[in-house]
Amino acid sequence: MGETGRRQEIWEDVWIPSTCGGCYSACAIKVHRVNGVVVGVEGFPESKHGPEGGLCGKGMASIQILYDFNRRNVPLRRTNPKKGLYEEGNWQDISWDQALDEIAERLKKILAEDPRKLLVAASPSPNPAGTVVMQAFGALLGTPNFFFGGAGLHCGSGAHMAAGATHSSWSHCPDWKYGNYIVFFGAGKGFGSGHGAGIMIRQAAEARARGCKTVVFDPICNFSGGKATEWIPLIPGTDGAIALAMTNVILNELNIFDAAYIKTKTNGPYLIRPDMRCLRDSETQKPLVWDIQEGKAKPYDDQTIRDYAILGKYAIEGIDCQPSFQLIRDHVKKYTPEMASEISTVPAKTIRRIATEFANAAQVGSTIVIDGKELPYRPVSAVIFRGGQGHSNSLHTCVAVDRLNQLLGAADVPGGCLGWPPNVMGYPGTGRPVIGPSAGQDGLLVAGQFAFHMPWPLEEPKLPCEMLSLQDLFRLATFSPYPPGEGREELWEKVGIDYRLEMMLSVAGNLPLAVADRDTMADFLLQIPFIVSTDIFPTEFAEGFADIVLPDTCYLETFTIIENVPTFFFSHAPGMDDWHCHIRQPVVPPQYERRYYIDVLTDLADRIGARPQLNTFFNLMARYDEEHQIKIDEKVSWNDVMDRWLKYWFGAEHDLEWFKKNGFITWKKRVEEAYFRPFINTRVPIYLEYMVDQGEKTKELAEGVGIHLNWDQYTPLVDWFPCPPHEADPKYDLYCFSYRDILHTGSSNIGNPLIDEVSHTNPYTYNIVINTDTACRKGLKDGDIIEIESYNGQKVEGPIKTMEGCHPQVIAIAGTAGKWSKGQPIAFGKGVNFDTLLFLDLEHADPTSLNLETSAKVRICKKEGK
Repeated sequence: MGETGRRQEIWEDVWIPSTCGGCYSACAIKVHRVNGVVVGVEGFPESKHGPEGGLCGKGMASIQILYDFNRRNVPLRRTNPKKGLYEEGNWQDISWDQALDEIAERLKKILAEDPRKLLVAASPSPNPAGTVVMQAFGALLGTPNFFFGGAGLHCGSGAHMAAGATHSSWSHCPDWKYGNYIVFFGAGKGFGSGHGAGIMIRQAAEARARGCKTVVFDPICNFSGGKATEWIPLIPGTDGAIALAMTNVILNELNIFDAAYIKTKTNGPYLIRPDMRCLRDSETQKPLVWDIQEGKAKPYDDQTIRDYAILGKYAIEGIDCQPSFQLIRDHVKKYTPEMASEISTVPAKTIRRIATEFANAAQVGSTIVIDGKELPYRPVSAVIFRGGQGHSNSLHTCVAVDRLNQLLGAADVPGGCLGWPPNVMGYPGTGRPVIGPSAGQDGLLVAGQFAFHMPWPLEEPKLPCEMLSLQDLFRLATFSPYPPGEGREELWEKVGIDYRLEMMLSVAGNLPLAVADRDTMADFLLQIPFIVSTDIFPTEFAEGFADIVLPDTCYLETFTIIENVPTFFFSHAPGMDDWHCHIRQPVVPPQYERRYYIDVLTDLADRIGARPQLNTFFNLMARYDEEHQIKIDEKVSWNDVMDRWLKYWFGAEHDLEWFKKNGFITWKKRVEEAYFRPFINTRVPIYLEYMVDQGEKTKELAEGVGIHLNWDQYTPLVDWFPCPPHEADPKYDLYCFSYRDILHTGSSNIGNPLIDEVSHTNPYTYNIVINTDTACRKGLKDGDIIEIESYNGQKVEGPIKTMEGCHPQVIAIAGTAGKWSKGQPIAFGKGVNFDTLLFLDLEHADPTSLNLETSAKVRICKKEGK
């Protein structure tokens, strides 16, 4: 009511289509705006790109991000000369011209001297576009140095490599529509977190309603375990031992496997010599297989082969060989359920039962007809992600889990484990875009789109290194704990890096809070003379270490399509759900002086003469043919880029204005796109021959400069390896790990008042979870304050909440909390920061994929008087 007592006039009441930015899943939304003010965010009923009209709490609460009083609003320059973990910037407002002129001047100097002195950084949570654009921008400027931050480093170095090599995808997921039996190893897909979160919430609910069984291996019974048919607790980092024991039961006790799939879609028939390498044709160097019908060895792709041998032993020109499948079958015999039980604490009879149910549910040999095409039908899937793969045995664990699908032929077929979106055959009106897997060296699958790392064929390890991350020595790594890792200077000296960083550009990252060992991270950041942070809110990173802060837009103020086009990321529906391509658009103009970081990069590129590099990137993103490419020196805005991109892919009538009005375009997905495997003549590696050469070369180079690691993981036969926490001093008697709270997207929305209010209704979000009996044994009760000491000497403290659904040897902390910066007062001091308990060094990383160990061995004690 106004001063006159009359109701205010409603001069505008509109609903605007867009996509959510509450996490990286980018679900379809409609935003309600009245008189220029956003009053609500809801799901988009006309689109299945999400929960089909629904929306999770993260999305519905995001109106509070837009109107948060604590947001960054203007460019800022640091006035506090002292930097450090608990310092504040004492900021001075500056203009955009002042900020960009200073950044450009420093950039030009670095690019003229040595572009490698620039580090670019971003976090995919909740800003996946930032990871693509920042890495590409840095690479085009000439720097190989990129750091992902907590969400990237923790989530999938092993998982991305494994899924890229076998599913042509960033990750893998169940086929919820046709699957009947799904086993999760530390994954939350379908239960409110992870990739395609909103879409899979809907798909998983529909699957449960029709009777699909889900089995969840996880140390804690939270969101996925709570909705599962069966939750099975295990020790963190032992998932691979269970998967290998299941493989043994399936292959050697039950004798169940998809022989036809193994023969034609994997390297299972490839003959392996005693030195663990493929036996190769002397002329073509192609791997040889044994033709059962003719009783002779032939190149794997010989068109005269009528039947491949996958079992047996063969002497060929005096060399004793076996098909790799035979080696695998024999190798896993040592992984009995009893052995895996000792490692994981999961009862042997449970492992044997789950393996038997899984193998029988696969229905090997069955088929299904979809859209008139008969396809293999394998209604089972084994899925792993952040929780199961977050250890120093990451790559082997991920391969062990996914190989359960491969051995039963349950990969990228109806009912099975799917990559997404691995195969796109184009919008019917234009035939664009087209992207898909193909056969490469040795007939092995080459991913058509794999955002940050092409897993095949592998590049040669080399010294001296150019990358501060050491990824040119460790070629299997998607991410790396370096450059900030402990001992970096000594390592860089050893590998011949002859430069040091002088500048860092970061988008949406909070490195001290969300990676590991904050002291090591702080020491690294203090060595960088000039740091620019682009973000929405004040963060521990910016307050403590940035020299200039740039105010980013939130997703309700932003134009973009990167998260939603069908060749990037993982926001599209798996299986036969239709394609949907949405745009994200501003529902209100950016307030104050906020600017979208891609617009800022465009401005910056022009200031430093890098427009040709930026336009090259825009052309690569849109996959333009020569006729439609942006001219190399043409000054186009980001809106212009999107307009051209949309018209190129979907026709001139579907320009940016059309999408602003309609929100999205949709078209029917083809069977060949949803289930590409039967239609593409490629193979996948169930035997990791590449490990032999990679291991020998990496070890030789590394040992030659004094880098000593456990090189046993470079084995082509998948094994389980203990992680450092498994071998820690016994006085550290509990395992501590972090888990995703489905209301939280990393640390990005913990300061949201609506999220905070709801989080207080969950007794576990801000408390340390401990098993009820374990707490009783240690004389603890709900609400007691305990100190947790990691075996690296780091300590955190917080209140406990007991729970029966937690492994008795495990305590759990929802991540990422424990913020100490005062710039987000609602988040300040709430929860416990888990990540500081972790080591940040090479010794606590997977020696193959460099995945950081994300569990810690700890001891606890009650804080007296608290």
